Amino acid sequence: MQVKALGHVVLKVRDLKRSVPFYANVLGLKEVARYQDRMVFFSIAGNHHDLALLETEPEAPTAPEQAPGLAHVALKIGESLDALRAAKA
Repeated sequence: MQVKALGHVVLKVRDLKRSVPFYANVLGLKEVARYQDRMVFFSIAGNHHDLALLETEPEAPTAPEQAPGLAHVALKIGESLDALRAAKA
């Protein structure tokens, strides 16, 4: 077996109402679906979804810093360091 591409990433968030505007309005991801008021799916490159947010309980514990799991997700926004600087500005 050989992986051809990354299918999608699911991130756990405490509050969808707070998180969705960041991914949609700041990062410009297109919302394509919702599931049971607990998940929101976003498309970046024409796939059904590339990124999803899964709401946990507001009181969900924070994982210890040394816990195994996802370290980060990087989203490409351009072809150069200048494009990244422009987005930051």
